[in-house]
Amino acid sequence: MSPARHLRRRRFITATVDVQSGQIIDVFNGRDASDLRKWLGEQPVWWRDGIEVVSMDPHEGYRSAIKASAKASAELIGDVMIVVDPFHIVRLANAAVTKCRQRVQQATLHHRGWTNDPLYDIRKLLLMGAERLDDKAWARIHEGLRYGDPHDVVQAPGAPESSCAMCTSSRTLMKPLWHSTKPLDGAPIPKPPPSS
Repeated sequence: MSPARHLRRRRFITATVDVQSGQIIDVFNGRDASDLRKWLGEQPVWWRDGIEVVSMDPHEGYRSAIKASAKASAELIGDVMIVVDPFHIVRLANAAVTKCRQRVQQATLHHRGWTNDPLYDIRKLLLMGAERLDDKAWARIHEGLRYGDPHDVVQAPGAPESSCAMCTSSRTLMKPLWHSTKPLDGAPIPKPPPSS
């Protein structure tokens, strides 16, 4: 007879926040489309009608709940613009830059990052915002790229042949929108670099 085991189940919650004020509106259990649709259905119609932009985690459950609500039952939520929140944009861009750096390092040195490898030594600097880097940090980045990136794959933002270029330049392109207090205040939406 085997002893009883207590299995821990992961429970997810969803927080809704007013993007303009930063105030938490509500926190409810669940992370599925049905949970979000149920929560939206419990809100007053006048409140739902005031929603113009939904900024969210790129989780498919949230996106499908908003899209299904807009298409299937207009009484839940009208036609809204869906955007990914800045935290997740930066997180995804950083992950892409890291994968690119690792791929280039593996191709040039034939091993994962070790101490004193040029790209490995600047891995954290590549993920920092440009406004946080001083002259010494920029010098380290340029030196690491010069020795660790012989084919300019990591350091060539705007070069269409570089899959990393799009990710590296996405931070620069999106920055005006991140710092805008009103995302739709007339700031031009940046155009991505041409793809190959």
